[in-house]
Amino acid sequence: MIDRELKLYKLKDFRSIKSFFEANEKIFTAAIDLQGDFLEEIKSDPDKYYIDITQWVENLNVHRDLIHNMQGLLNLLPEEVAFLCEDKLADLALDVFRHNFSSSADLDIQIPEEASQTPTQEDVNVVKKLVDLKNEELSDFLEHINKNLIGHKKFKEELAVRLKSFKLFHKLGEQKVFSIFLMGESGIGKTEVGRLMHKALGSQKSLCKISFGNYSSKDSLNSLIGSPRGYMGSETGELPMKIERSDIGIILIDEFEKADNPVFNFFLDLLEEGKFTDSQSNVYDLDGYLIIFTSNLSPENYKKRLSPELRSRFDYVCQFQLLTDKEKKDYMYKRIEVTIKKFEEKLNVTISKEDKAILYSIDYSSLNNLRKINRAIKEKFAEISRAYIS
Repeated sequence: MIDRELKLYKLKDFRSIKSFFEANEKIFTAAIDLQGDFLEEIKSDPDKYYIDITQWVENLNVHRDLIHNMQGLLNLLPEEVAFLCEDKLADLALDVFRHNFSSSADLDIQIPEEASQTPTQEDVNVVKKLVDLKNEELSDFLEHINKNLIGHKKFKEELAVRLKSFKLFHKLGEQKVFSIFLMGESGIGKTEVGRLMHKALGSQKSLCKISFGNYSSKDSLNSLIGSPRGYMGSETGELPMKIERSDIGIILIDEFEKADNPVFNFFLDLLEEGKFTDSQSNVYDLDGYLIIFTSNLSPENYKKRLSPELRSRFDYVCQFQLLTDKEKKDYMYKRIEVTIKKFEEKLNVTISKEDKAILYSIDYSSLNNLRKINRAIKEKFAEISRAYIS
């Protein structure tokens, strides 16, 4: 046994420690990264490496069968390599790895203190939330949704009741977040709900939208909240990044059914606690947030795909139906009006009555979703616009 000392750090100092090592050209990485060629790299220059075993210790209950392998792996590394662990796990780490470490001590490095400054208004990302709205503002918000979301009458009526209830129970401290799960076929307005709400709250920035259709099933949780602490090249996840860039307390989670079980478990906890911790140990409190999940699942597959525990966390579940011909017509006419207005203002031209008639004559009856209607409008508009562009 090597007479090795386990270095301890406080969770609040993690980011500063990581920055310190990077500034001093040291390599700070997680024990779970110890494999293959990387082991040989460490042996070639051992005194520059700091290995964090915190995640190993945190996951011992899951990986009890691997403890012997972990112990052997630590003994393979040169004595000059330093090993770290979060201080609250010190006793457990020293017990399990008693053949690897003879003692522990606080990590002895000078972490520069952050300059104490009072943040200005420009430094603070002010987030507007639905729970902040006065009664008349909430009425205006709901009117905007009713006016601009084509169809789905039942949803709009129920939404008004549910949001008013959320506002009340949030004020009483009984409910932190409000979650909506919308299911139904693609292209019938589910995602549009999030966009309309975002606009109705007067956002000047991008909507915090996560689409699991863009994720691979492997490492989805890492993509969402960042790589685990200690990973070389670990990055901030998409969710924390987009929350920080947004000025509205709305999160849109698209194609949720394509996520994997670790992600489902993440949202199971988030919807219960109203907050989450990213991979860099930053806590994001979503108090007062509205979280909208969309999915192409049918009601039958919804029950098969998602666990009863997760389903019980959603405050409002609604199935969106296909639009009727009248609703498709209303949507098409509204989109054409908006497109014509933008075109005439940007190019300082006036579209003739004849060309407008061509646009309004698009056969929408065979188009079963909003994306196809939008595509048909763009194609027809491209045809008639040639005469107005010199």
